[in-house]
Amino acid sequence: MISQVELSKASTFDPQVPLGYDAFRPEYTPKVNPNSLRKDIESYLGEYRFQVQKYEYELLFGVAEDGEIHLLPIDDREPMVAKAQRAIERRLAEGKNIDREEAELKGLMELDRRLKNAGVGDKVIWMSPPGPELDGYGDYGFVFLGTVDQINPYTREKHLSMTAVRVEQPTIDQFNSALTFLTGHEVKIDKAENFLADPIVATNFWDEPENVLVYSFNLTTINHSDALFKEIVPLLKPQIDEFINLVSQGQPKALLLKAIQAIEMYALDLKHKLLEAELTTSLQPTGVSLQQMIIHYQDRTPPVVAGSCGSTVSSSSGIQTSNILNKFSTLNDLFSSGGNHEENSCGQCGKENDGHYHCPNCNKAYADENQVPQDQRTKVCNGSLPDGQLCNFKFNC
Repeated sequence: MISQVELSKASTFDPQVPLGYDAFRPEYTPKVNPNSLRKDIESYLGEYRFQVQKYEYELLFGVAEDGEIHLLPIDDREPMVAKAQRAIERRLAEGKNIDREEAELKGLMELDRRLKNAGVGDKVIWMSPPGPELDGYGDYGFVFLGTVDQINPYTREKHLSMTAVRVEQPTIDQFNSALTFLTGHEVKIDKAENFLADPIVATNFWDEPENVLVYSFNLTTINHSDALFKEIVPLLKPQIDEFINLVSQGQPKALLLKAIQAIEMYALDLKHKLLEAELTTSLQPTGVSLQQMIIHYQDRTPPVVAGSCGSTVSSSSGIQTSNILNKFSTLNDLFSSGGNHEENSCGQCGKENDGHYHCPNCNKAYADENQVPQDQRTKVCNGSLPDGQLCNFKFNC
């Protein structure tokens, strides 16, 4: 069990690396579906912080809120094509290339069309190679495998069990080879976007498609990252619950940023501890609150990595990758793209960044106390919570 003392030890990760904005944007609505948000956080951590090889999730093919039949996330039921279109509009507004996003939208439209006639047992395969290095894309891609495993006899809604398989440093030839094996037809595709634009729904596939991927992409059959992820993610549930509560309260974007950074750093510290123990230690929840974590990790940020929604540095870095596992997730809206840790205005109140700070619990502003003797600094917040209660948040100073 990790104690409070152990949590307070210095992190093993570089505190000088700034967390960026392409992977997250804090543009949440308090009405966001909590289950959808939880899954988005977990899938983000799985890809960016654990590099999991396999991630399982669910989709539906049924009637959306607009009355049309579309491929839908299982929780928020917003059509995937609508999410894709919004991603295109955002990137256009930011002056970014939309070749991949347009290919993804075309692929989703094809899935909508092809799933109409799919029956139980039919398979889905959708390949997402990484984009060109010159455009700043990372070096891994995904293969999405799915099965139509249920059809509601009354609504005709179809349930799809999906698996995203991560493939490291793949080549176009490897994607062609895998698709040739899986379909039984020779495939010669020359561009990543053409794979994205043409997912397959069919009855006859190779019986064990994951074995084909192991062979085609030289995958390891035992993946320690997946084991780490399965061990650690349940330990983060209390803090993720608190994060979801912050979102539902409409808390400021800057607080959401600090909160998700704290969860990431905690996950990385747990990962490091398990790796040191060579996966032989069984970890237990610490009972540490998200508020305590925010204070503990306030001067540290997670390492920079490239990922499907872009990098965890600002968009000017040009680092991104190619898949849709998180592309249309709520977390893609967590951090604003134009952010800069050295900007002249406070991210929480918009006033001049003069060294003042805000309580992470109630957002009350306090003047800069860096020059104040430690024993005279504010110890307990006297602000008010939305329900009128006194905040009483204890500062770590």
